[in-house]
Amino acid sequence: VMWFSRQREFRADAGGAKFAGRMKMIAALEALKRPRDPEPLMRAIRVLMRAGQLEEAIAVSRMLVRRAPRDPRFVTELAELHASAGRRTEAIAVLVDAGRRAPREVALHQAIAELYVRWDEPERAEAELERVAELDPDDPSHLVALGDHRLSGGDREGALSAFRAVLEAAPDAAAGHALLGGIYADHDLLADAVSELDQAAALDPENVLYVRELARVLER
Repeated sequence: VMWFSRQREFRADAGGAKFAGRMKMIAALEALKRPRDPEPLMRAIRVLMRAGQLEEAIAVSRMLVRRAPRDPRFVTELAELHASAGRRTEAIAVLVDAGRRAPREVALHQAIAELYVRWDEPERAEAELERVAELDPDDPSHLVALGDHRLSGGDREGALSAFRAVLEAAPDAAAGHALLGGIYADHDLLADAVSELDQAAALDPENVLYVRELARVLER
């Protein structure tokens, strides 16, 4: 009887060990699916860069992008590492691929646009800024960024078109005209600024801010 009892205990222990082993394996596989803390790899990139080991830093940066392909920090860092190695074509390919994989990620496309602006890639920058404005039409700052970019490239009409679109994104007509007036004033388009602020003040005469801004512009 004791022998049979020990056999049952042994089989139970063995079965429990197998079950625990399987559960550990499942847990390990699930852990691989979860996003891991990127900080150690980010520190490794900084250390490698200080040591002048650029190719090794690029390899680690690729790992981060594979883990989080929609994260603008990792995508732009990998692109900038390629650019610092004098490989602009590879850098742009990283950005194009990331944008294609995440076509609706506003933050990612914003970051890509900013890199293109810094790298003096005006056509690519404009395409990304237009995409951001389309993806997030309720945020007028995207239209302002697009207008700024066009104005810096000498496309005044294109810039004004982007700025005018701010009216559609504004919460009400008066606020839209006031915002547009402020944008024009910031770009020294004073006649346009006065016209817009005048309309804002006419639509909401009790708003002293519109009147005050109009007076400030007229003084210039």
